[in-house]
Amino acid sequence: MPVAKTDSNGAAASCVLGQVLVNGRPLSRQQLQAVSAFMPETETDGLVPVMTAFEMVSFCTALRLPHLNREEQRVRTETVLDMLGLSEQHDTLVGGLLPGGTAVRGLSGGERKRCSIACAVVSLPHILLLDGPLSGLDSFAALSVVRYLKSIAETQHAAVVFTLHQPRAAIWAQMNKVTLLASGHMMYSGATDDLVPWFESLGFSYEPTVHGLVPDWALDLVSQGFSNSPAANPVSNGHSNGHSAGHSASNGHGRATAFVSQRRQHQLQLDRAGSDKDTARFGGKCTIDPLAAAAEAFLWHLKDQQRGSLECSPGKLSETAGGAYTVGLGGLLHGGGSSSNSSTDAASDSLSSLDVRMPAVQGGGSKCGWLSRAGVGAAFKRYRALLWREAVFMTRNPLNVAGRMMIFTYVGLIFGLVYYNMGGGASTIPVRMSVVHVDIVFLVLVTSISMPLFYEDTKYFVHDTKAGLYRPLEYLLARMTVAIPFTIIMGAVLHFILFGMAGMRHGAVYMLQSCALAVLCLLIAMQVIQICAMAASSQDLAFAIVCAWIAVNIFVHPFHHLYSNYTLGWGLSWLRYLSAVSWAWQGVVTVELKDRYFDCSHGSGVSALGIFPELLPTSSVLLRQIKQQIDNLGDGCIASGNAVVSMYTQELPYGATFSMLLGYYSVTLVITYLIAVRKAKKAAS
Repeated sequence: MPVAKTDSNGAAASCVLGQVLVNGRPLSRQQLQAVSAFMPETETDGLVPVMTAFEMVSFCTALRLPHLNREEQRVRTETVLDMLGLSEQHDTLVGGLLPGGTAVRGLSGGERKRCSIACAVVSLPHILLLDGPLSGLDSFAALSVVRYLKSIAETQHAAVVFTLHQPRAAIWAQMNKVTLLASGHMMYSGATDDLVPWFESLGFSYEPTVHGLVPDWALDLVSQGFSNSPAANPVSNGHSNGHSAGHSASNGHGRATAFVSQRRQHQLQLDRAGSDKDTARFGGKCTIDPLAAAAEAFLWHLKDQQRGSLECSPGKLSETAGGAYTVGLGGLLHGGGSSSNSSTDAASDSLSSLDVRMPAVQGGGSKCGWLSRAGVGAAFKRYRALLWREAVFMTRNPLNVAGRMMIFTYVGLIFGLVYYNMGGGASTIPVRMSVVHVDIVFLVLVTSISMPLFYEDTKYFVHDTKAGLYRPLEYLLARMTVAIPFTIIMGAVLHFILFGMAGMRHGAVYMLQSCALAVLCLLIAMQVIQICAMAASSQDLAFAIVCAWIAVNIFVHPFHHLYSNYTLGWGLSWLRYLSAVSWAWQGVVTVELKDRYFDCSHGSGVSALGIFPELLPTSSVLLRQIKQQIDNLGDGCIASGNAVVSMYTQELPYGATFSMLLGYYSVTLVITYLIAVRKAKKAAS
């Protein structure tokens, strides 16, 4: 199973190949997720600020344990909160920054960490993996978290494995086993109490009064690469004993080098045919640096333990002088707490000593297993939990539903006042077309303010799919169920206010038809926002892509140009067929003007013909007479709306235009799903 490693900037640094074994046998990803839980270092990013601690853990319970009924899920949530000391914070908001920068007061840093751990352990996993659970916490909060992890290991008989940096003595005492890593090498893995004897067997002496705490001493060793350096064996009281420290480091390096050399020669004698491969794997006969020598010595020691052989030990070898190298390396402690019934094993053992009962994975590995009755039932419960979270996230954020509803309302009022009660003469035909343009264009433009909301929700999606909590389809269906009604309401509010105040075509059927087209255009724009939020690597890039899509939609549609004569340069005229704004505008104009006749007895004005009066030359007597005739055509003059529709649109029936927009929206939904599936696979890899 390949495991991708990333650097501090999130870029791919390397790929580690190997197998994950439980009970000595490999597992599928679904089986591993069924018996384990993983909390990355940025786990608190998965907490929703506007949800309470109880609601957050309840949400995770519903996703991880869909087979339990609601009462059982509630009891499990209460139990886990009590276990992690969060009972008093039952109804306290998680808190944090909302999209847009609004701060919500809530849990403290340590409480948020415990809430994250509660979300991970609510399913009572056999194996709990945590990356940096103590990062950013003060010493007291860090100790509290470790004690809670210890209690989970003891009460739930689970293996708890976590990474930490420079643990204090009280934290070190909580751990049963430790793995010491340096520059990609495993320097030690085993019982905490055996760490000092192992390094002393390599010749690295430890004096508590001189070197301080065991974890500090071990980290000093690996940080200097086991080199001949005073820092490898610091002394107290501010005095440096470089000779003693250097002798100890050199002595340890010599023993480790001699041990490795002897074992290599022994291996060559045992396997002559494979000697070249084995030598290449361990670096051949080239000079070994101190850190690599100590790491290889431990690997040989592990092999001896697995074979039950104690024929060689570094401490039994005679001292051999070795070269000293100063190598700056970073140390990392990897510890786990457990009960006497289950232990946190070394990485080389692959947790093989754990007697983990493997639950059946839903679907039995079949591609269609999730379509079984049990699979569909579990999927529906996950969908219901996601539906509830989306509703909470949307309604409790003041900048979401309430803020956007205010924007749509007052913008509708402002534009309504601008076009208020325009009348019903033929001179209002171009004005009505402008009202439709304003309505459609604003609905598309205003979607860009929702980008922070979509981008934040995408972060939750990535976080949850990394933990395998749900499928992309369940997430998208839940989001659509919540978002579509609110989007329809907001678009309808603007449309009805603007069209009502402007005096557009009366009649419930006409208003509903035009509103349906306008709202469909809004839904398309919203879906494009989500596509960009999920596909782009940053919020700024997503916003730039959305702006480009909006610009193309607005600038390529004809508007006041005669449709048959409208062309774009460089052969780009086909872009107008990709403009949702153009399709919606043509449809609404058709609803507004088709089969409608306007009184022009008092003149329609030259503006109705698309001519600006200011551009007409006043010196021409003939043109002045034509203008007067147009302004006063006399009784019985009727202007046909059908003629305007034929000039400015493709004259499609309403059903065809609605189908085009619905098809456009369906395509965006399919693209969203494909991107979500790809993003989920990338997050889980």
